Amino acid sequence: MNDVVVTDVGLVTSAGIGREAAWQALREGRSGLKDIALFATAEFTTRRAYEVAPWSPTAYWKSRSVAYFSRSTQFAYKAAEECLESVEPERRAPLGVVLGSQFSTVHNYHKLLEEPDFMTPIKFLGTLPSSIPTNVSIACGLRGISTALSSSVAGLHALAYAADFVRSGYAEALLAGGAEELSRDVYGGCHIARSLAGQDGGEEACRPLHAAHNGLVPGEGSAVLLVESAAGAAASNRAALAAIAGWGTAYAPGLVPGHRNREAADAGVRAIEQALADAGVRPADVGAVFTGANGVPDGDDVAAEVIARTVGGGVPVVALKAWTGEMFGAFGAVAAAAGALALRDGVLPGGRPAPGLDTVLVHDFSCEGNHAAMVLTRPAARASAN
Repeated sequence: MNDVVVTDVGLVTSAGIGREAAWQALREGRSGLKDIALFATAEFTTRRAYEVAPWSPTAYWKSRSVAYFSRSTQFAYKAAEECLESVEPERRAPLGVVLGSQFSTVHNYHKLLEEPDFMTPIKFLGTLPSSIPTNVSIACGLRGISTALSSSVAGLHALAYAADFVRSGYAEALLAGGAEELSRDVYGGCHIARSLAGQDGGEEACRPLHAAHNGLVPGEGSAVLLVESAAGAAASNRAALAAIAGWGTAYAPGLVPGHRNREAADAGVRAIEQALADAGVRPADVGAVFTGANGVPDGDDVAAEVIARTVGGGVPVVALKAWTGEMFGAFGAVAAAAGALALRDGVLPGGRPAPGLDTVLVHDFSCEGNHAAMVLTRPAARASAN
């Protein structure tokens, strides 16, 4: 079996476009929350979100065809290009792409139903989740597998899928991650949910694991990671940022507002225990947890319970959505990218020094019951453990 490593990262977030700009914003604890410019908001009582702005494809590409890509595909394309900078052009063709998303195509479906004249063959293809990795593959000139995953934790699922392919020897390297875009439909759905829960009149920032948490606030962006075998990376002189050491997933019935949600917490525990066992890592070895808590009180309670039952207290917890917003299917990939960069630099988002950080645990979950966990380790620490 091959050891699997992450050797490069591409990032697009509301706080920064590009790996180092986005990572610097996270290191400094700068939020990407801003007034929405993407669509009209007069009907809503809240009018802010974690929007990638300003954003224009013409600022990055001369090709007119990119303008026909969905917004999420453009984000993924930008992140993928950044990821490929360390790969020689002649060695890119065999690479495949695995990308996760959840709501990126919803508004195009609605356009198809409400405005039939809006549709063209190219725009119709943009209603399919598979269009994101397919268009990224074509635009980047890649001829490996092209796979789309769709769920609330699709970003972590995509990384695990890619890692399994590499570990089993079916691919030497893959681009994997997630992409999500903000739209009136997604924002409207979140606004209705907050209204029904009585959470639409307060602070508009996402406040996960905070006493004043008052519901999720949507965001957008993409993370793409170059996932490859440790041997292949060494042969190409690409230094590894992190090793994908372990993975786990579980499901339980969705969250029920106002209840203890023990089944949801149990599922999170199972996912993390699977990931730790797969990695051969003890709970005491975990140096930081990147949590999927998003400011919804019931979900935050589940996240806190899961962390307490698996790694205990005293471990630094990073609630990344305070700075990125709820990125749905893209979040797991963004958290994994941030975790890999934290291992590289020995510092956590929010400017918390983490000298000697060797192991990061990422836990993502959703209100409908999906849980996913991934263990990332510093490559030198992984090698010494083996």
